[in-house]
Amino acid sequence: MTEIFGTSTFDRLFNAAISRGYSPEAAAAIGATISIENVGADLITFKGERQKRYLKYCEKNRIDYRFPDSKIEYIFVELSTNRDYKASEIKYAQTVDAAVKSFNENYLGKTLNTTELLTLIGLGNELYKIFVSNA
Repeated sequence: MTEIFGTSTFDRLFNAAISRGYSPEAAAAIGATISIENVGADLITFKGERQKRYLKYCEKNRIDYRFPDSKIEYIFVELSTNRDYKASEIKYAQTVDAAVKSFNENYLGKTLNTTELLTLIGLGNELYKIFVSNA
């Protein structure tokens, strides 16, 4: 498993995305989506078929499925191996808005209402400012 740096889950998620060549805008969009979707100490929760694929991946690679870093790693494995999704669309996003739309609608298959979209874009832009503008 790739070593992921940072003190908070957001730090670790953002740094994992950047180290894999994702734009800062994409990293912020992924962080915003995950933070809204899965509030709690664990932060990242997989359900249904996605949970089954995750557990199979962990078993195959002898990774402890309970650790947040394992879940962060899996997000990027899944993004790069999902044949139905063009990861480059989010990976090279030039705006947080485009990255939020791509990650949610095209990757997670979620249709966002206006409030959800604006909330994620707002949070994504705040994360972007924290991680990029203050660097």
